This record gives sequence, C-alpha cells and structure tokens, in this order.
Amino acid sequence: MDVETLRKICLFFPGAKEDIKWEHDLAFTVGEKMFAVTSFDEPFKCSLKVADDQFDEYISKEGFEPALPGPGQMGADIKREPDGQGRMGKLTTGEL
Repeated sequence: MDVETLRKICLFFPGAKEDIKWEHDLAFTVGEKMFAVTSFDEPFKCSLKVADDQFDEYISKEGFEPALPGPGQMGADIKREPDGQGRMGKLTTGEL
C-alpha cells in the first residue's frame, strides 16, 4: 500500500474529500467526519476510523495497533472519538 493507492480507495466513497491537516498529513472526510489520515513519510502508515464493535478484531491482526489520542498522533494507546461512534486503528501493512 502507498499514499496514492489509499487516496484512490478513499476518494471512491460518495462525498469523500481530501485535505491537508496539521500542515503535513493527508486526511479524508465525508461531510465533516474524518475516516482516514496518513502522512507522506516512509514507511507508509495510516489511521482508519473503525466501528467500536470491530475495533478489537482489527487491532488483533498483524500490522494493526490502536492509535494514540490527539490529531495526527499514532502509537500504542486507544483513541476514542468524542462522539463515541468509533475509534481510529493504525494500519501499517498492505492489508486494507
């Protein structure tokens, strides 16, 4: 996976838009809701919003880990979205 492949997948969704956030991250939204974010740094990594009931399943897969709280940060802690609608899980492999 690379940034351009992620971009093609994300922009396939109806109403999806891309924007640069925090001066260097590429974010994808529908309406005002962000569902994916990546940086242009190597190696490729991205954070994806997942439903609460699917979160444990995603982070149990190789290459996934919880995202650290805060905009643009990635790490070992779980990020719970303020509206309770989901969490962001970090994707570090070519699986999507």
